[in-house]
Amino acid sequence: MDAGLLGFIGTLVAAGGLYFTAISYREGQKWKRAELARQLVERLSTDDELAFCTRALDWGIGPLVIPQKHRPLFPDDRIVMEHDLDVLRDALHPGLLPGWREPEALTYRHSFDAFFTYLLRVADQVTSEHVSKEQLVGLDYYLDLVARPLYLAPKDDGEGKGTSDGAEPGFRPFVERYYPNLTSFIWSDRRHRIEGNQPSAAPESLPAR
Repeated sequence: MDAGLLGFIGTLVAAGGLYFTAISYREGQKWKRAELARQLVERLSTDDELAFCTRALDWGIGPLVIPQKHRPLFPDDRIVMEHDLDVLRDALHPGLLPGWREPEALTYRHSFDAFFTYLLRVADQVTSEHVSKEQLVGLDYYLDLVARPLYLAPKDDGEGKGTSDGAEPGFRPFVERYYPNLTSFIWSDRRHRIEGNQPSAAPESLPAR
């Protein structure tokens, strides 16, 4: 076998090795992104503060398990609290309304602070292309509930004119004030998917699952 043929074969082998390395690297990166997405979504159920928030978003009424770190706020060693939409609405007001020191209000506010901080980290991973939104299976459901809460209707001013302070209902005023970088991540291009997603009446029981 002449030297030219040997050189050609060597070149083919080297090129094949480079191609295999590139394919392996690409597959490895895909696996890493998929694993990161899995871990990010899994945190919604394994982190008790995040789980508290997802249930508060998903339910209109019912008991919520108090996150471990907030149980010392309650004087009677309880581990559950009744979900109260009025308390949640006031607790997530951009300012501090009367009653903000109550254990339930502090639990809502501290937990949703943790939830929105988590979403900031997720948004950063999406922006840096370490993970794609499509890989975050299940997260969009809760982003929809933040963008257009099913049960967090406006607090009526007594005359049927909506909120007494003129603020937009829901979580957006709070997010825009304290987490402005999240605004586009949550509300951008979401209107067409959540239009008409409001309940026709105030909930009287836990929504069907």
